[in-house]
Amino acid sequence: MQRPKPHGLRNFQGVYTNSRAMLDMFFQLEKVSRSDCPVLIVGEAGTGRETVARAIHALGDRRRASFETVNCAALGEASLKLDLFGDGGESDAADSAGAIARADKGSLYLDEVAELPLSVQSRLLGFLEDGSFVGGSAGDTGRSDARVLSSTSSDPVVAVEQGSLREDLRYRLGVVMLPIPPLRDRSGDVSALFWHFLEELKGKYGEVPGSISEEAMKALEAWHWPGNLRELRNAVERAVVMCRGDKLGMDDLPPELLGADGTSPPPVVISSSVVEPAGSAGLARDLTPVQEQECNRLMAALSEARGHRGKAAESLGMSRSTLWRKLGRYGLS
Repeated sequence: MQRPKPHGLRNFQGVYTNSRAMLDMFFQLEKVSRSDCPVLIVGEAGTGRETVARAIHALGDRRRASFETVNCAALGEASLKLDLFGDGGESDAADSAGAIARADKGSLYLDEVAELPLSVQSRLLGFLEDGSFVGGSAGDTGRSDARVLSSTSSDPVVAVEQGSLREDLRYRLGVVMLPIPPLRDRSGDVSALFWHFLEELKGKYGEVPGSISEEAMKALEAWHWPGNLRELRNAVERAVVMCRGDKLGMDDLPPELLGADGTSPPPVVISSSVVEPAGSAGLARDLTPVQEQECNRLMAALSEARGHRGKAAESLGMSRSTLWRKLGRYGLS
C-alpha cells in the first residue's frame, strides 16, 4: 500500500483527525472556548486531553496569558498543595507563587483531577467558588482570575460514587463536560494517522519506508488501541526502526498486533492465574459499561506490559498507586 497524497487529516489546533466523532467534539470545543466556564475533559490515556485543553486556551480571550499545568496523579498531597497554592512566601525562592496564582488571567489545567487528595479538593473548591485561596501555612490569602480546565481518564460519576471525587467539586469543574472519543471509535483515523506519524518521523530518522503491506495495515486498523494516539505513534516509530527495506510488514509491528482481528484483548496473566475479560466468570457481572471499558483497558495495558505494573501504569498515564487501586476494584490484583 503506497502513501496516499494527501492523507486526508484535518488539523484543528494541533489535533489531527477526519473522524465525525472528533469533528463534533471540536464544534463543542469552539463554543466553550468563547466562555470562561470550567471544562472537564474526559478521555482515555493517550487521547490528547492536554492538547484539547491547550486548544480551548488558545482559542479564547486568555490566550496571551499563562497556561499552567498540574499533574494531580504524579505528586503527593504536600507537593500538590505547594504546586497549586504556593508556599505563601515561606521559602527563599524568588517566586513562591503556586500554579493558581501564576495562571491569573490565563488558564489552569489539572490533569487526572479525580486523583487529587480530598483535602486538596476542598481547598480547590473554595477557590472555584470565589477566586480566593490560601497559600502556605502563614495563612496569606490571594486571589486569581484563572480559568480552570481539568481532565480525567476515569468516569467522573463513578469516581464520585467511589468517594475519590467530591460531588460538589465534580459539578464545579464540569460546568461543561467534554468527552474525547478513543481512537478505536474514530473511523478512518488509524490509517490516516499512520501516514501522518510516518511523515513526522522523517525529521527524526531522515528516511522512512514509503509503503506498508495490506496485511500490516489491516492489523493496524483491527487493533483496539488501548493507548490511543500515543500507542499508535509508538507502533509507527517501532515499525520504522525495525524495517530493513522500503515497505513495512507484519514483522515490523509490535508483537501484540500480530494476528490482530479486532476481537477483545487476550487474557492477562497475573500471579500465574489467567484473568478473563470483563463480564466473564472471573469478574463481577454488574459492571456498568464505563467500568467494563476501564477494566478491559487495564487488562490490555497489563498484557502489553507483560504483567509489569510500572510499565502498564506509565502507558495508561497514571501513577502506580492508582493502577493498584483500580486493579483491586476489579479483582485483578
